[in-house]
Amino acid sequence: MWLTTDKSIYTLRENVTVILINVGCETVHIGGYPAWQIFTYPEGKAVYPKAFAFLAWNLDP
Repeated sequence: MWLTTDKSIYTLRENVTVILINVGCETVHIGGYPAWQIFTYPEGKAVYPKAFAFLAWNLDP
């Protein structure tokens, strides 16, 4: 798996574009909470949306 964003620094409440690429040979199955976390800098506090979208999806190679 390869995970990146479209920028390295965001302001609080700014939309974050997450790019997830499966560089392996098998399909990855993801479900429930997002497969990543976002933290503030420099405090390191976790940032959570008010509502989570519970998704189940597959990411092919």
